[in-house]
Amino acid sequence: MEEMKTVAAPKLSTLDFQTMEWDADNIAFILNTALAIRNMAGQELSFCDGEDLISMFHVYCVSLYLMFKLMELMEPKNIQARSHPHPVLRTLFLMEKLRVLAAPMGIDTLPMEFDVDVVGAGEATWALVLGFPLFDPSRVLTLMDEQAEYGPVILKHWITLRERLTPLNRGTSDLTRFLDE
Repeated sequence: MEEMKTVAAPKLSTLDFQTMEWDADNIAFILNTALAIRNMAGQELSFCDGEDLISMFHVYCVSLYLMFKLMELMEPKNIQARSHPHPVLRTLFLMEKLRVLAAPMGIDTLPMEFDVDVVGAGEATWALVLGFPLFDPSRVLTLMDEQAEYGPVILKHWITLRERLTPLNRGTSDLTRFLDE
């Protein structure tokens, strides 16, 4: 990001930051999920029961949601001024990778509405820890729908941003595509 500020563009937009943060979340989730679950299990995942793996995966995803909520405390409330996508949107982006990441860990199927359960558990935990009124579970889908509308904006922007980042790439491989094709 700092290199982008000085070399490719004198000013990064909020959407640039949100897009790069989505990309960083995505990469971190891919690289760390199996290790985190293995650490939670205290053993190789092949020795774990399927239901236990799903429970640990759920706890891991809720923990990430709570981390995003902590980061949100430093963010402006206006989506146009934020450096990071909203915690719900960040979680929804990660949920797109769930099935791809779950299979190699031995999780054949995830419960329906796993993403709804993660956001709901995250919001309920957040309210409990901060002493807020109990979170109304019926609000989960509304909260997710509100944030999901902004998701395609970030995903489409990755195409434009990728073109700006390509000249800065010093690696031996191309930058990742914004979506698996």
